[in-house]
Amino acid sequence: MVGDVVTTLAESRLRLSLKDGSQINLGELTRLTIAEFDFAEETMSRQAAFDLQAGLLQAITAKAGAGSSFMIRTGNAVAATRGTDWIVEAKKAETVVMVREGKVEVQESALGFRSLPSADQDKALLLSAGETTIIGKLGAGLGPQRADGAKLEKYLAALAME
Repeated sequence: MVGDVVTTLAESRLRLSLKDGSQINLGELTRLTIAEFDFAEETMSRQAAFDLQAGLLQAITAKAGAGSSFMIRTGNAVAATRGTDWIVEAKKAETVVMVREGKVEVQESALGFRSLPSADQDKALLLSAGETTIIGKLGAGLGPQRADGAKLEKYLAALAME
């Protein structure tokens, strides 16, 4: 439900299955708030926003109707997509976004936990499959980088439902 806070403990994992067919996998020591989730089955329209306060998550978003959105917000970044497989890690001073499949828009957010305003979308960084970025490192966002295979494997192991 909107407003719910989901927290995982040490050595625990959690999978959230959403009404639209999307899935969010949480790693250990993760805290996530469901800020917004509206889904109209008739039109497959979705408006979703999740605030990742700390930890690691993987979002596997289902395809949705026109005008839909799916955002993961951290204290210093906003990542948004329509249908893809991606990983977000929130730390105190930086956010890592890694795309496994599809495309994700990422933007630095000095205000924390806000959406991507349409006027600022042209400032967003577009990541494709196999790319990653770090927001907040050295006070700025790094452009698209080739995803580190070893780091990806580490993330996937930390998110695995065993």
